[in-house]
Amino acid sequence: MIGLDMMMACAPNVAPATIEKIIQVESAGNPLALNVNVKWVIERDEKGQPIMVTGKDGQPEPKRRKVVFQYPIEVKTKQDAVTVAYAAIAAGFNVDMSYMQVNSNNLPALGYSVEDMFDDCKNLAAGAAVLSAFYARALKQNPQPQTALRAALSAYNTGDFNKGYLNGYLARYGIGNPAVSVPAVNSYTADTTVFVRQPPKKEEAMSTKEEASSTQQIAEPAKAVAPRVDPVVSQSQEDGATPGVQVEHTADAAEANGAFHETAMSEADAWESNADLADDPSGTAIMLKGKVVRPAAPRSAADLAKAQSVKGGN
Repeated sequence: MIGLDMMMACAPNVAPATIEKIIQVESAGNPLALNVNVKWVIERDEKGQPIMVTGKDGQPEPKRRKVVFQYPIEVKTKQDAVTVAYAAIAAGFNVDMSYMQVNSNNLPALGYSVEDMFDDCKNLAAGAAVLSAFYARALKQNPQPQTALRAALSAYNTGDFNKGYLNGYLARYGIGNPAVSVPAVNSYTADTTVFVRQPPKKEEAMSTKEEASSTQQIAEPAKAVAPRVDPVVSQSQEDGATPGVQVEHTADAAEANGAFHETAMSEADAWESNADLADDPSGTAIMLKGKVVRPAAPRSAADLAKAQSVKGGN
């Protein structure tokens, strides 16, 4: 396993904790770790022309086919790793190698060979150089060091500052997209009109209930309706106590029973009987449970005299 002294000696410009975490995520500390990435080839017709298909965006694009490298031997030694790496590169594949999983496409710019990548110190130095280059670019866009480091780690794996968030790579470092604090909805601070819904009026509520009932009746089976029974009608007053019998009185019988006799209190008596409840002794009012239901009005002398005469006559 790579020690702290080697990290500081071979990659002095990168924090040892960062180097250690990259090794853990990329190769799990395996010096012979070798990953041959798949490649995509364009399919062609008999004339050698690309076969075109419709892409996800609806535009024509060449049809591509994924090709997976077949390992010629099992990797057990450094020489096995070097042999397989060269075979893959010769077949058009790119390879991630050893502790830091340095990609073979970066070797020419770094000045290293495939054999160098299986030298512990050179592998650390190459990986640190790639990370440092991405970090320097990320700092120009994200002055905050930790934000820039996360972007650099994303690019270290994907070549892009953001794709490492999307493919789950940064999650392996315990890094995710920063959570956004979402406030509670407060309609009273919005640039819109705030209204309070009033309860519906009785007639509106009844209309709504009737409409809802009508809608339900479409889906529900019809309820059984009791047959209508016409009442038994009699003109004899002796049948009045018989259940189910409706007595129909003649005009004379109704008058004899007092149907047309006026027994209500006269208006003058009504005003007089409530006069003592009014605030104004000279006024009249109708009171209901101690509350005035008709405003008191001053009474004229003629009204008072008339009321007294009626009272005296009774």
